[in-house]
Amino acid sequence: MLPKFIAAPMTEVSDAKLAIACDRVGITGSISSFWDVDDPLDNLERQLAEFADATGPVSYTHLT
Repeated sequence: MLPKFIAAPMTEVSDAKLAIACDRVGITGSISSFWDVDDPLDNLERQLAEFADATGPVSYTHLT
């Protein structure tokens, strides 16, 4: 029997589409798609908006 995954963060490849897929199968994904872009915060905001549109309201904390 395979272990049950509860989270699936993957640095540099975790985007809204992967986080949505994770959410749909009942595990926690991550969004770290702000690598290699001109405006990391703008890109993160767009990724969060895409995730929220697909899954419902998003609550997150910005850690500095």
